[in-house]
Amino acid sequence: MWLLRFFGWATLLAPPFYLAMPYYQRMLVQAAEWMLFQVGIKVAIRHLQLYEPFNLGIFTAMCLASTRAPLTTRVRALIVGMPTLAVLGLLLLVAVIGIYGTLRVQPPALQALILKVVSASFEAIPWVSTPLLGILLLGSWELRVGAPTPHSR
Repeated sequence: MWLLRFFGWATLLAPPFYLAMPYYQRMLVQAAEWMLFQVGIKVAIRHLQLYEPFNLGIFTAMCLASTRAPLTTRVRALIVGMPTLAVLGLLLLVAVIGIYGTLRVQPPALQALILKVVSASFEAIPWVSTPLLGILLLGSWELRVGAPTPHSR
C-alpha cells in the first residue's frame, strides 16, 4: 500500500519539481561557483544537466506516503531532509567540479577512469542518498513489522 501512495504522491509532485528545475539548478550552479571561488577556483558553468530537484520530490513523496509515522515526525523529516539533500547536492557538485579540475594533470588512461567513476557517482549518489535519508528519518516507524499506524491507536 505504501508503494501505491508513494507513486501517487510522486506523480502529483513531478510537475512542480520539473518546473522548478531550471531555477533550482541555476541557484545550485551559482552557489557552487561561489564556493569554488572562495577556495581560489574560478569556474563558469554554462550548462548543467542534473535531475535536481527530482530527488527532493522523491523524498517529499516518501514522507507523504508514510502512514505509520505520526504527522509531526513526517513534517520534521521534511524540515530536516529537504535542506540536507540540497546541501548534499551542492557539496557533490563542488566535489565533482574540483575533481574534474585535477584531471588535466593526470595521464590520459587515469583521466578516463576517474571521469567514469566520478560521473557514475555523481549520478548515483542522489538516488541512493534520498531513500537512505528517508530510512534514517522515518525507518524506525516504517520498517516495523506489524507496527500500529497512528490511526489504529
